[in-house]
Amino acid sequence: DGGGGGGGVGSLLASSCQSSVRLCSPDEQQYASGALRIEYSTPLMPPRVVRCDPRAVGAAAGGSVGSGGGLTELWAQPPPRGFDPSRYEVGRVWATAEDGARVPISVLRLKAATTELAAATAATAATA
Repeated sequence: DGGGGGGGVGSLLASSCQSSVRLCSPDEQQYASGALRIEYSTPLMPPRVVRCDPRAVGAAAGGSVGSGGGLTELWAQPPPRGFDPSRYEVGRVWATAEDGARVPISVLRLKAATTELAAATAATAATA
């Protein structure tokens, strides 16, 4: 659920991948083929369009994009020039709304920022 459980700055972030998956618009679908077009992205990966044939995925359970298994990448937006996803971490923190509902907040930050923030927090705690 993304809640912190061990203290420290890094524990506020969940380690799970946060994906966005949606069906492409009806005018992009090719219904006669029996396959769906799906847009998929994560905070570390630009959007891509995948053709998903449910009949083939069912026959080859566990298939991944490009491995046959009914999933075929049709298009991928290139990442920004110089972007290196290994330099970043993705996480989730939770806020509580006035009505008590928990609201997820996605966080994307440089890994170096985690180290710097943790050091500053430790230094502040030591002087308090």
